[in-house]
Amino acid sequence: RVVVLHAREAGIGHHGAAAVDGLRARHPALHHGAEDDVLEVRLPREERALPAALFLVALTTLMFEVLLTRVFSLTLWYHFAFMAISLAMLGMTLGALLVFLRPHAWPQATLARSMGRCAELFALSMTAVILLHSVMYVPNPTAYPVPMMLTFAAAAVPFVFSGIFVCLALTRFPQRV
Repeated sequence: RVVVLHAREAGIGHHGAAAVDGLRARHPALHHGAEDDVLEVRLPREERALPAALFLVALTTLMFEVLLTRVFSLTLWYHFAFMAISLAMLGMTLGALLVFLRPHAWPQATLARSMGRCAELFALSMTAVILLHSVMYVPNPTAYPVPMMLTFAAAAVPFVFSGIFVCLALTRFPQRV
């Protein structure tokens, strides 16, 4: 026999498998029957989507960092390739600081929409950074440092949006990840 309960109906909430014993205590029908009874608890779609979204944003962040490393090594001097790692750490830290210093900017009621907007801005800003860098002419970074500084400043922006998304996912929904 298979018993299917949605998480809200079962009263589990966000506690997952750790609350199955409590669920069995609240629903005596689960105690009766054969040993092969199966308890299946289905979480709502929005609760299952967060780990997947976090995985995709983190993977895209890493892939964009590798892409920037390759682009910088080809278009700038080779030793600027490692600047992508520094920019990623700077941008993600700025995003986490924004979440920490301004928690009221992301109210719980609109948090899913705000996180979706951050992921969208992350994708758009990645595209804009690559296009900006490809059209900006950087003949000699020592003679003309302004285009290079603009490129580095712009390259940190996508990581800020990624940092906001990751920080919101880890701090506002710790039980889901």
